[in-house]
Amino acid sequence: MMNGIRGVRAGAAALALGTALAGCGDLLGTENRKPEEPPITFDEPGIYPVLVVARQTADSATLELHLKRVRVTERVASFQGELKFNAAALALGGVRVADGITGATNETQAGTLRFAGVATSGIDGSAVLTLSFATHAPVTAESFELDVEEIVASDDFMNLAPRLQMQGRHPRLTRTPLQ
Repeated sequence: MMNGIRGVRAGAAALALGTALAGCGDLLGTENRKPEEPPITFDEPGIYPVLVVARQTADSATLELHLKRVRVTERVASFQGELKFNAAALALGGVRVADGITGATNETQAGTLRFAGVATSGIDGSAVLTLSFATHAPVTAESFELDVEEIVASDDFMNLAPRLQMQGRHPRLTRTPLQ
């Protein structure tokens, strides 16, 4: 008889604990969790400007600008362009030009960053710029407009702009590291 009472008590305790924890899904991080985003795909040959969210907290984000070459043998020697962002949602904290690239950046006005870089031996597949932002809203592709105005090959200084693969004015944005 005593084992039966203990079993009922243990069952009731487990039921009560399960019920209590069911209401705490948010504390466990199971509710309001964004579904995993599918990795971006690169179907066509070309050079894809991609913003990678490298780190993000509740009030800051670090993004990397990549010039991802897909079935393009020419290496990029130089690039120039403009990145516009929603200044009400994002405040630029700093920009770093990647090692091995001689470059410059200039926030010409709040929400507009001009950039240029050169590496005559060619740029590898890593980020060309790293940008730090204070965030006041979610970071999405729609938060940005990107215009790569000039992109040149390292071997023969050929204009690579016709090989750019853009999705309108918004860059591809991913939270998944590029491979």
